[in-house]
Amino acid sequence: MYGKGEGSKISMEFTMLHPDLSAAAIGYSWGAWLMPSETGKAIDFVNSAPEIYLTLGRRDLATHIVTVRDASARLQAKGYHLIYREFDELADRTYHPPSNDDAIAWATRLRNKNIAPSAEENKLLHAFNAAPPEPRDGYYPTLALVGGMPAGAVLVKLFDSKDAKVRAAAAETCRHGIFGDAATTALAKLVKDPSAAVRHSAVRALAMYANWRYQAAQEALIQLATDLTADPADRVNATDAMGYAVRFQVKGVRQDPQMFRALVSLLTDKVEPVRSTAAGILMPAYETAVEGPGRRRAPEGGWDKWLDDITAHRMPTPDRTADPVSAFQQTLKNAEGGAVSAQSAVAMMYATGKGVQQNYGEAFKWWVKAGEGGDLVAARYAWQNRSTQGVQRNPEVVAQLAKMLGETVPVPRTAAVPAAAPTPAKQ
Repeated sequence: MYGKGEGSKISMEFTMLHPDLSAAAIGYSWGAWLMPSETGKAIDFVNSAPEIYLTLGRRDLATHIVTVRDASARLQAKGYHLIYREFDELADRTYHPPSNDDAIAWATRLRNKNIAPSAEENKLLHAFNAAPPEPRDGYYPTLALVGGMPAGAVLVKLFDSKDAKVRAAAAETCRHGIFGDAATTALAKLVKDPSAAVRHSAVRALAMYANWRYQAAQEALIQLATDLTADPADRVNATDAMGYAVRFQVKGVRQDPQMFRALVSLLTDKVEPVRSTAAGILMPAYETAVEGPGRRRAPEGGWDKWLDDITAHRMPTPDRTADPVSAFQQTLKNAEGGAVSAQSAVAMMYATGKGVQQNYGEAFKWWVKAGEGGDLVAARYAWQNRSTQGVQRNPEVVAQLAKMLGETVPVPRTAAVPAAAPTPAKQ
């Protein structure tokens, strides 16, 4: 599903609540609040839950910016696979070819993740039970057509073929579909294949997956790029692939600090092409002028400070516990005992329905408590959700939050001073 503004909210909430009907949601310029509550069985966010691509323009309305950023944190904390982008040049619109093309390419490849293949699709898969058919245009289009874990299981077997041509075609097929975590993990092993053609196809596919934030792909590229014993050409290819993967993050939201940490480490690499490739990738993070006195070679304060900053401001870690109910009960006990970190955590659990029925009123209460304990991130969440449905309006608490955060205390409309009546003109 795809939507902007209220359509974004509807797309994301419908997709989360109806994973049997929708595998992917693309949203622009607004957030989502309603999520399925995990009061029994945990959601399998890796293998069966839908995924979300959320985009924000930094020239958008101020309320939209606050709302989308708040929603992105809650969606990630819930455990959903979230691709979150921010763009300096984008305002309150959805026509934006860079993100449009990337999001649609991702969504159209996310087939059969949570829907079983049809009888006709199973026939296509069964054709690989014996010797695989000849590739077409260098890959297996029928596997790309089916997609998902069922086709991924076939690809995993093809990765082990003794024929390098089959392995290369299987790796190339991954550029045309998303086949599940197990297939991505198996694909990552091909970066050490004896065949250079297989390694090249594997790295190209991993670049695409890393761009869409699949962790096995990112880890494989980091490991290859930083492996001093690997073929220098493979290391350059892996570094370049990392550049493709972070091209929207480098000036936007750095969701994956581990990718940047690896790239910074390559700035002093002994292999010049690796070093220069990493430098070119990172340049947009700090460069303000091509030539002249304004040109810099590193962010202000140096690379260590820059890495510390992006790590400190990273989004919440996805909560994918197998027993959310027990985790909630233990966290609530710690929160009631006065642990500030637990108070902040239990607030997010209430907000996302993690082990408890979703309840923004309770989430607000615990965010405020954590804020009073010195957690300004929690106080910010409370501030941003002070008018969310289910939160009881309390001017005193809102004023307290405003003081904590240095915000302006909102004036209720009923308390606003009426405008003076115009003075009648003299006759």
